[in-house]
Amino acid sequence: RAIGRSLPRFEKTAEHQSIRANRAALNDTRTFYNGMESGSTPKYETAKLVNIYPSTNGAPGIEHWVSDSISNTDLVTLSNHIDQVNRMWSTTNRIYKKVTDTFGLDPSGSWNGLNLPTTMTILWLKPYLNYAGFFNSADLYPKSQISDSNQCKMVYLYFDGSAEALFNYGSTLAHELQHM
Repeated sequence: RAIGRSLPRFEKTAEHQSIRANRAALNDTRTFYNGMESGSTPKYETAKLVNIYPSTNGAPGIEHWVSDSISNTDLVTLSNHIDQVNRMWSTTNRIYKKVTDTFGLDPSGSWNGLNLPTTMTILWLKPYLNYAGFFNSADLYPKSQISDSNQCKMVYLYFDGSAEALFNYGSTLAHELQHM
């Protein structure tokens, strides 16, 4: 609940409506391959779409999906962290602009036989070992080529609820975007 209330005001224009028609809606659920193997069995996460940040200042929008493994008591703190990531993402001269100015634009349109969405997907997961997050290039391929692809531009971030983590999300997101 708290996360849904933290959404920025969203003006619906014809452009946004056409993009939105192809995207998920708040509170939708989806199963993602999380890129981590458990023995020889792929690991899947069910997640809920809790925040949609619109495209601003030339940066693509972000869909924030939260794994069911994150407790309801952590959602208020996570909501604050998501708001901070959104501010860091597209504010002039912030993450997206600095990374794309230095390393080039992220994949868009038809890529590896997949029509990529214009939005970035962030899947928030419970912490795993000492990782802050990761990017899985398999997500940029259709399932016909890589069966565990999530078929989108995607970064995985680990949420541990700490104040220290809040300061690391920006650098982690920038680092993972460089791989893309």
